[in-house]
Amino acid sequence: MQKTKRLALLCLLLLASVGSAMVVQATGIMPRFGNIEKAEINIQSASVTLLLTAEDRQKIMDIVLMSPQIQELLEGADNYTIEVSEVFDINEVSFDVNEGVSGGVELIPREGVAQAIITINNDYGEEFGVQVITVTVDLEKEEITETEVNPEIRKPKVIEDALSPSELVQNPSEYDGAVVTVSGKVSLLGEVFGYLFMLDEKVTVFYRHEEADVDVSNIENGDTVTVTGRFSSPDTVYALKIDEVNPETDVPEVEDDVQPPSETDQDSSEYDDAAESDEVNPEIPVPNVDEAVLSPSELVQEASNYDGVVVTVSGKVSLLGEVFGYLFMLDETVTVFYVHEEATVDVSNIENGDTVTVTGRFAAPDTIYATRIEKN
Repeated sequence: MQKTKRLALLCLLLLASVGSAMVVQATGIMPRFGNIEKAEINIQSASVTLLLTAEDRQKIMDIVLMSPQIQELLEGADNYTIEVSEVFDINEVSFDVNEGVSGGVELIPREGVAQAIITINNDYGEEFGVQVITVTVDLEKEEITETEVNPEIRKPKVIEDALSPSELVQNPSEYDGAVVTVSGKVSLLGEVFGYLFMLDEKVTVFYRHEEADVDVSNIENGDTVTVTGRFSSPDTVYALKIDEVNPETDVPEVEDDVQPPSETDQDSSEYDDAAESDEVNPEIPVPNVDEAVLSPSELVQEASNYDGVVVTVSGKVSLLGEVFGYLFMLDETVTVFYVHEEATVDVSNIENGDTVTVTGRFAAPDTIYATRIEKN
């Protein structure tokens, strides 16, 4: 029984990670992230094969959105999202020493069957409501075979109680979309591309985005701060306010019999750590610039080869101006940031659907920090 539950949970997690999503608002349908090509994904001991094409996914959404029952449920909704994915059967692969086959799980998609998950979001002033609808579609008959409508769950827009990063990521669905307050130690500030840092190495905090531009000039790595902002599951906060915690009042006192390390000990420890780091992680030379023009698919397929390299990639724009942050997608495969610490690139002449050529530094597995964008 426990094994069955674990396999079912793995299936649900994989379905959530490989589905393609679309955001639907009053202005129309907005494509989101999704790999529409046939591919095989190996996740440790699990193997997943994707069968749905872009045409299949569009057909599924058309079938679902044309349903009178779904139209009635969506009437009056502030906004909603649709995630389309395959429906999988679970096949447990046994361990075979002679054949050299390791044990694991194989997820086999059912041909001609797909699932659409609709998430409805409503604004109720101090609260917001979330309702999930699961629709199973028979592609061959082009009809809905099952619809599961879950009751709406209302959540407060603002969580008054202060949380730790661990509490936040352990229950992300409970806080998703709400304004939260979280305290933790800062790391990676100024050490990675983008206007972000980490809290307790668990939560990513964006301090510059479409809703706010928060000053972090008085904050350093190692500081303890309290961040108030909108939480996006599973682990991201878009900061609206950042307060530094006063170390004199918030750091616990050291007991009399515990002596802090001397400067000599600290220097020696840092030297030892550095020496150990040099031994374990030798420098691997990589080219600074790759002059070939790549497709988004080629880039992500060889992500480790291009990590940290200035690349040029061409593709179709989507999500521009439709999500938090100064970013858009290329061929729904690569994320492009056009405002970051190295550059601010003008995109006023670019629209969703345009084909552009982007030059910028690539960060594996799928992000480019643009330094130049040209419309084709």
